[in-house]
Amino acid sequence: MMEPPPALRISGMAALVPRKTPFAFTSITRSQSSLVVSSTVGRPLIDWARTVQQYVESECGFHLIRGLGGHGYGRTLHGPPFISNVLPSRPGEWPDAMLPLKPGMLLAVEPMLAIGSSATTSDSRKWPVETADGSLAVHYEANILITKEGPCDLTEGMDELPDIVGG
Repeated sequence: MMEPPPALRISGMAALVPRKTPFAFTSITRSQSSLVVSSTVGRPLIDWARTVQQYVESECGFHLIRGLGGHGYGRTLHGPPFISNVLPSRPGEWPDAMLPLKPGMLLAVEPMLAIGSSATTSDSRKWPVETADGSLAVHYEANILITKEGPCDLTEGMDELPDIVGG
């Protein structure tokens, strides 16, 4: 059996790649494209979560990992605001949810979807984070600049590059 690439390894062991896997990769990039619809100036961050959750879970049948999400860029790489991929399930879960998008905001949107359960395991909140049931998960990051004219995906086309660039 051919070993899958590192992104498809589970706990260091090669996994058989289910037929749904290519669809998962396509689904995550399409879910990031949903940001264009939900990221106009003045709209709240929660619109992103509503859009991506509807697409990934309801239309594609995958599960988003609650508690993992994107972030803003500022004076630090992982700065505020937190960008959830799911709607809050309890009050106070996502304090930045109603924060409006403003021109000049630079955001990393990072949906992580699982083929099986959305439950995860990790060693004291360190990487790697793994699905609790051992199912495959897919995670990509897109960097979006909010402008007066609309969102600009600074990473558009990156998914078309070969796995090794310049090698």
